[in-house]
Amino acid sequence: MSGQTIVDHATLDLIARQLTDLATAVDGCAADAPRSIDAGEATDAALDILSLLSEVAGRLVVGARTNAEQVTTDNASYRATERENTARTTGAGG
Repeated sequence: MSGQTIVDHATLDLIARQLTDLATAVDGCAADAPRSIDAGEATDAALDILSLLSEVAGRLVVGARTNAEQVTTDNASYRATERENTARTTGAGG
């Protein structure tokens, strides 16, 4: 059929799981972040770099979790639509 969309639910489940795992792994690194740094004259620069890295990591965690939730939601929607279409097709025959 032309224009038909085929959805691989297992692949979408895997993508959502990998995004969740990524978010969990990156978030887990926060416990290992140094609380203070003594880099001599470069301390201010090192703190700026650490601050930026922490901010970017936080955004990555939020983005990965948000996208994992969206993939899961969309996959559930695809499944529901397929069930509805199958029911209509099955019930429409003669």
